[in-house]
Amino acid sequence: NTLKNMPAKNKIPLEIERKFILKKLPLFDKKVELIDIVQFYVGENKQKVRYRRSLKPGGIKLSYFTPSGQEVKYTTDAKGEKYYQTIKRAISKGVWEENEKSIQAKQFVVDLSAHIKRKVLFKVRYVYKYKGLKFEVDVYRKLTLVTLEVELDDIKQKIEFPDCIKREILMEVTGRKEFSNYNLSEEHRGKINGSIFADSF
Repeated sequence: NTLKNMPAKNKIPLEIERKFILKKLPLFDKKVELIDIVQFYVGENKQKVRYRRSLKPGGIKLSYFTPSGQEVKYTTDAKGEKYYQTIKRAISKGVWEENEKSIQAKQFVVDLSAHIKRKVLFKVRYVYKYKGLKFEVDVYRKLTLVTLEVELDDIKQKIEFPDCIKREILMEVTGRKEFSNYNLSEEHRGKINGSIFADSF
């Protein structure tokens, strides 16, 4: 998250982000961080509450390709689960106020079960770090879609894309509501059981 340049006591946490559609999952040229994400939303209009479970699973076999074309295989290390509750409010295209806090797993499950009307999203995120930026590539369960999100200090900041990702960019969709995570999530009603945490891989 980026903090607006103002007196410390009045700082507003902002998320400044551009989003792109990719043709397919890139053939990465170095190791990436893998995150399995389950998130659900309650509320509507400009302000919504998002709950997220973020898991860095171990034992997943991945590979990348060196500039010479050599494939290098590796296995991910487990780094546990984290849970968050986030309140976001749209400010302008690609900019949101974002108040996020860590929560316990129990609260995540209780709040998920308490809201009969909710929208749920499952995705796997590949995090590629390059020149001070994180390029977050998401693959969605049940959707034939691959997206890229890049968090910035300023919406007009120039992005230098790594070649392996740049060649897969189809178009930019920053600010387009139909490609927001909220609108990509699906309605989920009724009781929640273990299947909500089904392995995304």
